[in-house]
Amino acid sequence: MKRVLTSFCLLAFLVVGANAASFTVDYPASITATTVAKHELYGNETCTLKSVPPKASGRVVTDPAELSLKAYPLKGDECDLTGAQTWATLFPKASANFDFASTALKLSDITLKMPPQGGGEGYCFVLKDTTSQHTTTYQVKAHAVRTAAAVIPFVGALSLVLLNMYS
Repeated sequence: MKRVLTSFCLLAFLVVGANAASFTVDYPASITATTVAKHELYGNETCTLKSVPPKASGRVVTDPAELSLKAYPLKGDECDLTGAQTWATLFPKASANFDFASTALKLSDITLKMPPQGGGEGYCFVLKDTTSQHTTTYQVKAHAVRTAAAVIPFVGALSLVLLNMYS
């Protein structure tokens, strides 16, 4: 019985855990090296910037400064830093009233949400240290919503394990 419960818990984890790619960025006080952080988000997953300081305060700034309104486009594996674009331009298949960015009640956290349809390559934003001139570039590749169909191979493998355990 214990094995059956363990197997069902594993199956539940695979189905529910399939959408667990949201990530959080803790806003740094300084940046000591230039780095690139690559992430992949599926529809409705989020990127949350924690403790974003008010504009023109602090050593680290967000580029683009109006991140809740626009970001840089991701083209292949590179960020196109020549000009930020509105979220609607980056994700043209998103519904007209989709809320790409929201601010938490504390007004210092920004949450960026991937539209369920995907519809774009992704987006980028940069955290710049105004003293050291180092940067951290966040590249976020876009995907449409994951479905339960993505776990069908795991269900098949789990079924084989259960059959072998009880035959």
